[in-house]
Amino acid sequence: MPEIAYPSQISSWGTIPINLGDIAAQQIKARVLDTQQRIEDLAEEAWLSVKTKIDDILILTQAEGDAAGKDDPEFERLVEEWQAQRSKSSSFAGRDAILPAYQRIIGMGPKALPLILRALAKQNDNWYWALKAISGEDPVSPEDRGKTRVMREAWLRWGRAKGYVR
Repeated sequence: MPEIAYPSQISSWGTIPINLGDIAAQQIKARVLDTQQRIEDLAEEAWLSVKTKIDDILILTQAEGDAAGKDDPEFERLVEEWQAQRSKSSSFAGRDAILPAYQRIIGMGPKALPLILRALAKQNDNWYWALKAISGEDPVSPEDRGKTRVMREAWLRWGRAKGYVR
């Protein structure tokens, strides 16, 4: 009696039917599912990257529109002073945070939050300490600490949710 080939066991290459054993069919199915998951993961990662870029453009556009009369000259002066004081060779954010100009920015309180968030939208920098100190919040999950791109995105989302940036 001839062997019955079920659809899950047969694939075709050209016109030649190939009978696959159960194990081979399961392996192919697993590979297809794994490839499908990788494609979905890559698509999601690409979408998040594009969405972040769009959000950055919107924030920058709003920041440029709001710049007329809304930026604080004291803040701008302190940022320049802080950048001059800090060590470019150090990536340790804690050293930046203890510099006098940075401390004075923190001392500006909540009015500095939209200014800091706009600065962060323009350029990723060590603003996280000040944002946390002023707001009393930290939207960055523990596993994302140190991942500056992810930290930046978390703080910008927080700023939009709180109404500090659009």
